[in-house]
Amino acid sequence: MNWILLRGLGQECRHWGSFPEVLNNNIAVDSAHCIDLPGNGEFYRQASPLIIRKYTQHVVAHAQEIDPPYGVIGLSLGGMVALNWSQRDAARCIEKLVLINTSTGSSPFYQRARLGALPTIFASYFGLSVEKREKAVLRLISNHHADDPDLMEEWIEIQRKRPVSRTNVTRQLLAAARFTPDEESPNCETLLLASDLDRLVDPICSYRLQNEWGWPLELHPTAGHDLPLDAPDWVIKKLREHMFL
Repeated sequence: MNWILLRGLGQECRHWGSFPEVLNNNIAVDSAHCIDLPGNGEFYRQASPLIIRKYTQHVVAHAQEIDPPYGVIGLSLGGMVALNWSQRDAARCIEKLVLINTSTGSSPFYQRARLGALPTIFASYFGLSVEKREKAVLRLISNHHADDPDLMEEWIEIQRKRPVSRTNVTRQLLAAARFTPDEESPNCETLLLASDLDRLVDPICSYRLQNEWGWPLELHPTAGHDLPLDAPDWVIKKLREHMFL
């Protein structure tokens, strides 16, 4: 089984850092593959769609080069795309689905984006320089690496090379805000991972998904929104405990 990784708002494959390597080191034969969403990373010159279904179509098209079956790990906005894909997966290519700190329209907006995080989001993407923006974003989504100067410089360099436009960030925010999943349950095993101290998305959103769909939920006590960055070994441990690896 090949694993496909989908990142969140305004971010790209390189923001996964060492996590794909950590994942690869814990699977015997298969490998991890990152696909950038339209408007981010490799596709930063494209216009980001206004509906999640269009992101899904983009990912499915680029996954054609990867042999199924798939395990899909989606973080935040990437989790919404992963969930939408799994519900439309007529060919049943997806066997395992991991949703990390994501949310849907079943949760109110002030939980999907904590009110305390909104000033940082808007200042970061609409009012600050690249350097200040990336530092602010890192401090918002990471509890363990917020002041890592090397990581900050790496993220700044990512944005300099493949900048995500303010227009695309706005379009991604609108797509995320409008997302409501289909009623049909995905035809795959699903695991929810969330962070108790997530400062961007309230973990109650993951609790709500657990209650609605009956999926198992694991919570990290100290990590931030970027759980694979803050606690990659914990993520792998939970995948193993739930027999996803």
